[in-house]
Amino acid sequence: NAMRCIDAFEAIGAKKTAVYVKEFKTEDLFHLIEVGDGSTEDFCKEVRRIDGIDATNEEIIEAWNALL
Repeated sequence: NAMRCIDAFEAIGAKKTAVYVKEFKTEDLFHLIEVGDGSTEDFCKEVRRIDGIDATNEEIIEAWNALL
């Protein structure tokens, strides 16, 4: 559910990432991890960079998995 994912990213302070999900811009941010060309660590680093947050990898992955 996209709304759960958006809410989860907002809850960890990743508001810009939540906008990516909301606007279906996932190909920009999430595509590499979805097709296996990026690591989980790379994905988490990019979310932290985009949003300027200190969320843990676990928190970020949990937020992303809320989409499922």
